[in-house]
Amino acid sequence: MRRAREEKTAIRRSAVTLHPLPAPDVLEYALAGGHCCLVTDDGGPLSAAVVQALARRGWPVVLWRFPEAVVAPQPRTLPSDITQVQLEAMTESALQEQLALITETCGPVGAFIHLHPAFETADSLFDERERAVVKQVFLLAKHLQPALTGAAARGRAAFMTVTRLDGALGLSGSNDFGVIGAGLPGLVKSLSLEWEEVFCRAVDVAPILAAEDAAQAVIAELDDPDRLLIEVGRGPAGRVTLKRQEPRPAACAPQPISSTALFLVSGGARGVTAECVMEVARRYRSAFILVGRSPAPDGPEPAWSAGAADEKALKQQAMEHLLAAGEHPTPQRVQRMVQDVLCRREIAGTLRAVAEVGGRAVYASADVTDAAALQAAVETARQELAAEGAPSRITGIIHGAGVIADKPIEQKTGADFERVLSVKVEGLQNLLTCVPPEQLEHLLFFSSIVAFYGNVGQADYALANEILNKVACRLRRDYPHCRVLAMDWGPWEGGMVTPALQRLMARRGVEVIPAEMGRALFADALASDEGTTQLVVGNTLARPASPPAGELHTHRIHRRLTLEANPFLRDHVIGGSAVLPVVCAIAWAVNAAEQRYPGYHFFRVERYKTLKGIVFDATLAEDYVLELEEKAKGPDEIAFAALIRSQTADGKPRFHYSMDLTLRRTLPVAPQHTDFDLGAAQSIPGAALYDGAVLFHGPAFRGIERVLTIGPASLTLECVPPLLSPEDQGQFPVQAFNPYFTDATLQSLLIWAHHTYGYGGLPLSIQGGEQYRPVTEGERLYASLSVQAHSQHHLVADVVVHDAGGSVQSRVWGAEITLSPRLKHLFAQNHLEDDHE
Repeated sequence: MRRAREEKTAIRRSAVTLHPLPAPDVLEYALAGGHCCLVTDDGGPLSAAVVQALARRGWPVVLWRFPEAVVAPQPRTLPSDITQVQLEAMTESALQEQLALITETCGPVGAFIHLHPAFETADSLFDERERAVVKQVFLLAKHLQPALTGAAARGRAAFMTVTRLDGALGLSGSNDFGVIGAGLPGLVKSLSLEWEEVFCRAVDVAPILAAEDAAQAVIAELDDPDRLLIEVGRGPAGRVTLKRQEPRPAACAPQPISSTALFLVSGGARGVTAECVMEVARRYRSAFILVGRSPAPDGPEPAWSAGAADEKALKQQAMEHLLAAGEHPTPQRVQRMVQDVLCRREIAGTLRAVAEVGGRAVYASADVTDAAALQAAVETARQELAAEGAPSRITGIIHGAGVIADKPIEQKTGADFERVLSVKVEGLQNLLTCVPPEQLEHLLFFSSIVAFYGNVGQADYALANEILNKVACRLRRDYPHCRVLAMDWGPWEGGMVTPALQRLMARRGVEVIPAEMGRALFADALASDEGTTQLVVGNTLARPASPPAGELHTHRIHRRLTLEANPFLRDHVIGGSAVLPVVCAIAWAVNAAEQRYPGYHFFRVERYKTLKGIVFDATLAEDYVLELEEKAKGPDEIAFAALIRSQTADGKPRFHYSMDLTLRRTLPVAPQHTDFDLGAAQSIPGAALYDGAVLFHGPAFRGIERVLTIGPASLTLECVPPLLSPEDQGQFPVQAFNPYFTDATLQSLLIWAHHTYGYGGLPLSIQGGEQYRPVTEGERLYASLSVQAHSQHHLVADVVVHDAGGSVQSRVWGAEITLSPRLKHLFAQNHLEDDHE
């Protein structure tokens, strides 16, 4: 049933898991002239190591120190030329004074790095000092917005946060980390969308790393050219980020919920949480204490509302009532009167609906941020249930309360921050004081998809919900008997979706979750432990494209290539040496271009040439440079000239690959290909070709299932993308362009050449190629080759990749390879020496 519901929509439910990353590339850049780098002091040796590293590159650095009562500095040595500022009070006005002083003496801030202090949280999840620091970072972001966006217009500007959770973004379950600071990635992800030209990165460095090693990791992330990647972990698991992944099927067996279960539910009498409560009641006949701020629906409605069935009628009767009483019916007062009645009706309707399906619900009127009032209201509700003989021992908490204060970061206030965080964070803290966690069997949080992706105008909301996600990680470890889950919901129909937010969501291609689907998914998740602590529910949020502005630039990106960092190279060996595939050179350029301009997609490569291939032998250089020269850019299309080069041991330039690239904001509709035959006249199995005679490729490039037809000037292959782990992809990960699948389709030239001449071939050039959509995992496609010119020495052909109906996924024209009988011998030497040991 669940699968059937989800297949009809792009909305999906995904577990949040760790995803391995390669080492970052290094971008050549300088801090904007006249600007400084502001670093907050974590009180430990990491601050000293980071500011020293920045000072060595000649950056003006300012160290921002919090009051000692909040962050007490340890003894350490700081460079004498580092400017230090001391925040005297944790207030917005004190913060503004210090920023003004920094601007006056050191220049505006062009880069900001927050090194989050460590707070002792073994005995408590929540630390007020940590909350105060996070609020200061939030306010710093607000007041740094003009300086950072201004610096970005003149070069590269950066906003970074660095936490010391566990090096795995809180997912390892190995540390007692502060959960308030763990919410900082939510802030950073939202800022990356609001400040489209500012490099934003949230880094989590394992506490076990020494200060110097941690500082190197921070600087490496600062220099990374990838603007698509926002959050990174650095620790025992290597370099990682978070990714959505299908939950483990083996762990999906439902765990029945007893009819004696009693759930304490915040925000549960109205809205989407009420929808979920009613579904759980229908399935399991459970009992509920529903907590809300609205007054309990006791007694009759006000007389003026009698007979008014909807909001329009209520407004009319409210105005008439006020006029009859000689009062002025202001819109605000009328709306307040109407909302009071509507809330009352909705709460009463929820209580009735639960009872009608066999459950039991009691309403407790209390603000979850008021601990004393909440405890009193919950205890009264428990006694009421006990008096009726209903379950009165609370076995589960569902935290669904939340408020939003949507506006850009520069317009937000400290009060906005407090209001949004209080409901989520203090609300949870207070709920946990009502019930000992040891008593709980279920603990579910209504988090938000914006915590995973970020969202414009919701920096505080993303931060608050990311805190809930990390609380779930901590509690799951501490209470393994309890089903702990944070559900990062996309917007529901009828939920907290304002018209402005709905327009923004539409711009990002966000689907609204139908209420029927949402409540069913919640009830499923409540009863099934899928081995995850965080589920994202909704469709993938595409990052919107920001039209490029400013002058044309040349971007220089450095990469150190090694055989060890790229395991797939063992499957691309010629003459006993690993050789970088042509498609990987293209992939580096394509990925770098897309990472520079998020929201734009690879469409075309032209005039590709292999100048001197990269061989992993004694000729391998220490450093390779990708030059991306912008040739033209507009709102719909960006064009680059790309060159990959290195230097010889004696300093002479060496050029390897050149090409022109085009990114598009929107890819064109795929054309139809009609000149192909899927009749399988020959039907040669692909496995028979990978024998070292026809094709030398190992498993990473074995995407050919079979040859269907082969003729005097044509060939058709059936292909499926090879499956490679992220670790095996190394420094050439699949992004929009899949180099491993593309290589398999271009192997059609080698097959035809061997069939016709008995020779092997190596790539020389490609006149052009276009991609209309990325290939998907497990997709079955067909590569149709059409020979344009050939001789015993060379072959030129076009290759169209399409589905069974002829819809084109990609196409290449003018692909040229050189042919030689000597290559047959080299192809047979397709293993590295140590592979035989």
